Amino acid sequence: MDKRYGLILIIFIVCIINLISIVDVSDVVGSASAECGDFIFSLPEGFTLYDSNPNQVLIRNSDGIEIYVYSKIDRADTYDAKIKEIESKGYTIISNGTIDVGGINVKSVYYNKTDDDHQNRSTFFFTKDNNRFRILVMDFNMANDKNKTIDYVSTIIDSLKVNYKK
Repeated sequence: MDKRYGLILIIFIVCIINLISIVDVSDVVGSASAECGDFIFSLPEGFTLYDSNPNQVLIRNSDGIEIYVYSKIDRADTYDAKIKEIESKGYTIISNGTIDVGGINVKSVYYNKTDDDHQNRSTFFFTKDNNRFRILVMDFNMANDKNKTIDYVSTIIDSLKVNYKK
């Protein structure tokens, strides 16, 4: 066998070993994204796109947590209006306030429809790139998943950017 064939065989074996190690070490292939109006954002890890309309996106994970992302919300759809709506329907407000996500003030309210702990909801209002957004997180366990919901919302807000392809 010629020396060139031996060198090609060695390079081929090294490449195969590298590919096997990359596949074993890498658990995330890539980051999926979704369009919401004139914007695009990355889905948090473990979530898949379930439904998409021009100004609304629904994503879900295997734990049953649903996240709705709304862009171009009406002027009447505000944080204060949502608080009044929650109170008028007799829901229980668990907590509310403002969180900071990358320099963006996000107004949040956590509330419960019933006494069932998996009927918790949280709504987040914020403005980014001169556009108002609302994120609704549903069907999570308040005791176990409150910090996860903040992480999910933070991931969406951090990755939210104008879709220049439109």
